[in-house]
Amino acid sequence: EACCGAAGGGGGAVGANYVMSTEPDGHTVLASAVSVFNIVPLLNPGLSYKLSDFIPLARYANSPNLILVRKDSPYEKFEDLVAYAMRNPEKMTCGNAGIGTASHFALEMLKIEAGIGFVNIPYKGGGELNMALLGGHVDFSTNGIAAVQKLVKSGQLRALAINTNERSANLPDVPSLRELGYGKSVLRIGVGYFLPKGTPKPNLDRLASAFEQAIKSPAVKKILENLGNIVDYEDGPTFAASMAEEYKVLEAVSKKAKLIN
Repeated sequence: EACCGAAGGGGGAVGANYVMSTEPDGHTVLASAVSVFNIVPLLNPGLSYKLSDFIPLARYANSPNLILVRKDSPYEKFEDLVAYAMRNPEKMTCGNAGIGTASHFALEMLKIEAGIGFVNIPYKGGGELNMALLGGHVDFSTNGIAAVQKLVKSGQLRALAINTNERSANLPDVPSLRELGYGKSVLRIGVGYFLPKGTPKPNLDRLASAFEQAIKSPAVKKILENLGNIVDYEDGPTFAASMAEEYKVLEAVSKKAKLIN
C-alpha cells in the first residue's frame, strides 16, 4: 500500500518536506499542485527541498483559474474588460488568491501578453477573494475553478474566460484564453504525484502503472471533471520535462513582474 501526503501549508512546502524525509520505498507519495516546485521555490529560494529531491510520477489534472466579474458587472465579455483596461490603465482592480499563487502568476502573464495595466490585489485564499469580488471591493478576479464554479453556475459571478487551451466540460460556455487570442497567458495549474528520490524502480513502475490506470478510468475522469478539473495525464518523464519548461516561463514572468531580481 502507498499513502499520499498532501502538500498543504506554506504553499505546499510542509507536505513536500515531510514526504522528502520519508523512506524512499514507494509507500509514501506526495500529491501536490505543481506550484510547490515551480512557483514556491522562485519566491522562496531558501527552501530545504527542490524538485531534484523527488521523482515526478504522473501529472493527472489541470485545475485552472477563471477570470470573473460580478453578475451586475458592465463587462459582458472578456474583450470588454480588456478594452476598458487599455483605455484606463491602472484604474481597474483585480483580486488574486495571494502573492505567489497560480492565481497571481496567471494575472501577471495576462498583463504582459495583453499589454494592459490594473492594480493586482492579493487576498488570503480563494474564499476571501470571492467575498471581495461579491462585495464590490475589486472589479474582477482570477480564482480556481473549484472555488467558484458553484457561484458561476448559480449566476452570482460571471466567468469571462478560463485559463486553458480548451474549454472545460463543466463550464462549456466559458471561452478559453487561447481561443480568445491569449495563448501565451495560459498557465497549466497542474496537479500530480511525486515520489522521494531513491525509490526503487520496481516500486516506481508499479505505482506509475496503477496511477495511469486509475487516472484514465471513466469513473475517475468524471470525478475530476465534476470538481472542475481538466484531465491532463502525463507519465513521469513527460511530466518532468514539461515542469522544466514551465519553470523557465514562470521565472521569466517573475523577473518581468519584478517579483524576483
